[in-house]
Parts: sequence; C-alpha cells; structure tokens
Amino acid sequence: MSFILVPSEGDDLQVNAWNWRPTLELLAAGVITEEDHELLGCQGCGGRVTAEKAGRIADAVISKLNRMNPGQRM
Repeated sequence: MSFILVPSEGDDLQVNAWNWRPTLELLAAGVITEEDHELLGCQGCGGRVTAEKAGRIADAVISKLNRMNPGQRM
C-alpha cells in the first residue's frame, strides 16, 4: 500500500505505508491535528494541508533528521 502526495505545483510523490505511517506519528506530536492524522492516514479520503501547514510539516521533518545520528532510521 502506498500514499500519493500531490503538491499544488510539481510532481506527485508516492510514499509507501512503511514510511508514511511513522511520519504521521512524528507529525501527530503537535504539528497536525487528530483529524489531519486520520485523513492523511487513509487512502483516498481527501486529506489536505495548507501551504503554511506543509511548511510546518517540512520544518518538523528537517528538525527530526538533524537530530538523528548516521545510520538511524526515521
């Protein structure tokens, strides 16, 4: 199973569930709402985020990656 992330501009990004679900768990810690978590975790449910929220999501992922040691997995 995979999820397709569709930006307002540029190419779609296909992410498999093994990567997407842990990412959602990271974001559920204050970046996205419970409703966002539910919608973004289901295929074809119409989960969307604003450009502002997408920026906060990117910041959270970058912050997590910067705290990781070489060889660690997200």
